[in-house]
Amino acid sequence: MRKILFILVAILGCTLSAGADEASHKELVKQLFTVTNMKEGVDDTCKEVINMQMKSNPMMEPFKDVITDFFTKYMSWESLEPEMIKLYMDTFTEDELRDIVSFLSSPTGILYTEKSFDLNMQILQIGHKRITDNMGELDAMISERAKAMIEQEKQKAAQQAATAKSNTAESQTSDDTTADTPAESTAPTE
Repeated sequence: MRKILFILVAILGCTLSAGADEASHKELVKQLFTVTNMKEGVDDTCKEVINMQMKSNPMMEPFKDVITDFFTKYMSWESLEPEMIKLYMDTFTEDELRDIVSFLSSPTGILYTEKSFDLNMQILQIGHKRITDNMGELDAMISERAKAMIEQEKQKAAQQAATAKSNTAESQTSDDTTADTPAESTAPTE
């Protein structure tokens, strides 16, 4: 009986310890998010993406509130935080998180955090501009591929039509030869 009690206490202790480890791990992730201003970064990025979309496609402006509501529902910090916490917990150990938080809390880490958001926004804008400036090239490439696909379909249809015509001609020739041969008599011979 003492062995069973000891085993139960050991299992319960491990379970409570694992829960405590998970809680401290989660707390470190939240500290990292605080130090890096993750909430503001995610929400600002969503706003910036929407604004860039409106600039590149002004016809969408009447729908900006709908798009904003959609992004708020699926891409806001509140909607992403639980999955982000899990992702960071799966990616970094507690020791790694402590080191990262320690660095990012230092003057150089704070400077890095402040500048990296602006850098990321600039990178996003550079990428967006390059795509927008070269959209004509993409349109031409798509148009060229579409023409080639249409040509292939035409060739395929012509080949199928020729095969069908050939099969019909063979079938008619076969029918004509059958009609020319006298029918065999089924009457018994004497």
